[in-house]
Amino acid sequence: MKTNNKYNIIRKKLSIVLCILAVLPLCSLTAMAQDDPSLYIAGELVTPANANDVLNDGGSVRYDAATKTLTLTNVNIITEGDYSGIESMHAVSTLRLVGSNKLGEILLRMNYGETATICGSGFNDRLEITNVKNGIAIQAWPFDYEATQPSPGLIIHDCTININAAWTGLEGRGILKIENASVSAVGREDGSIVGWNDLVLGNKMKITSPAGAYFEENIHTITLDGKEPCKSQVTIKSEMADVLPDNSLLLYQLDGTVVAYAFDDEPVISYCGDYLVMTAASTSVEYHLATLRKIAFADEWKTALGISEIIIPDTEFSFSDEGAKVRGEKPGTPFYVFDMKGMKCAEGTIDAEGKANIRLSSLPSGIYIIKTQSTSFKIKK
Repeated sequence: MKTNNKYNIIRKKLSIVLCILAVLPLCSLTAMAQDDPSLYIAGELVTPANANDVLNDGGSVRYDAATKTLTLTNVNIITEGDYSGIESMHAVSTLRLVGSNKLGEILLRMNYGETATICGSGFNDRLEITNVKNGIAIQAWPFDYEATQPSPGLIIHDCTININAAWTGLEGRGILKIENASVSAVGREDGSIVGWNDLVLGNKMKITSPAGAYFEENIHTITLDGKEPCKSQVTIKSEMADVLPDNSLLLYQLDGTVVAYAFDDEPVISYCGDYLVMTAASTSVEYHLATLRKIAFADEWKTALGISEIIIPDTEFSFSDEGAKVRGEKPGTPFYVFDMKGMKCAEGTIDAEGKANIRLSSLPSGIYIIKTQSTSFKIKK
C-alpha cells in the first residue's frame, strides 16, 4: 500500500516540472504531458490485466483506457492511515460515479488542453471524501493551467459530492464548472474551494452556504471577505434544493441517502413492530426501521446549527388524495405499486427530470407498497 508520502513527492515533482515550462516550446510540453500515463487506485496500479476489476472485488472499480473513463460503483475503500484514493497522471478524463462511493484523496492530472469530468446520472450517485487528515481532498490540474486563457479544469455534473478535509477541499486550475449537482466542501486550514481561475455555475445553481460567500477571481477562491479563502463548509447546489414543503419528515438511511416525505398536515410519528409509522389526516406511511439511521423534521433540518448535518434529500415524496408525487429519483428508472397480496397494481417510469406522479385514486381503499429505486414504503389510502 502507498501512503500520503508518495502524494507529497508527486507535488514536489509537479513543482519541478512547472519550473521548466518557461524554457520549453509548446510542442515539447504537450509531448511531456502525454508521456507515461499512470493510474493508482488505493495504491493498486491499474494495468490492462486488472482494468475490468481493479480491486478484485467483483468490478466496483473499472477503467476504460480507450475513453480514459474510470467508473466507481458503490466503492468503500476508506482505510485509516493508508492511501485510499485515486492518483491519475494523464490517465483519467472522466470519473463516473454509480451509487454511493467513499474513498480518500483524488489527484487528477490532465494532458494539455484536456478537461476532467466527475459525473453520475443524478443526485443519488454520490462521492464522499471525509477521511483526509492532510493534503488535498480533490485536486485537478490541467497541464496548461498557467495559460493566459485557461480551459476548463474540472466539470462536475449530475452527482453529489461531499468533502471534509483538514487542509484543502477542492483545488485546481483553469475553470471549475458545476451544473445539476450538489457539491459540499470543507478545507479547514487552506480553504474549501481554492485555486481556480473562474467558477461557472449551471442553471439555478448557486453558492447556498455560508451566507454571503462568493467567488473572487483575484484570489482564485470562494471567500467571505474578498481577502481570505473560506475555510468553513462551502455548499453549491440548485437554488430549488432547499424548497421543502411544511410538515416534511427526513429519513436518513444507512446507505447514506436521505428521503423526504411531505404531508398536507403535520404527521404523527409512532412505531408498529419493525416499522416507523407516519400518520397525517389523510395518509399513513410505514417505513422499515432496519434501513434507517435517524429521522428529523424539516423545520429542524433548515435551522440546524450543526452544518455537517444539513443534507440534501435524494428523493422527496408528497401526498394527496390522488396518490403520491416523487422528485429526485434517477431518470428512467421504474416505480411500482403492489397490494398487500403482492399483486402489481400500477407501474411507471421516472421522467427525465427525476419526477413522477404515482396515482392511487383509481384503486380501492387499502394498504399499498410503493417501490422506487431508492426506497419502498407502505401507504394507507
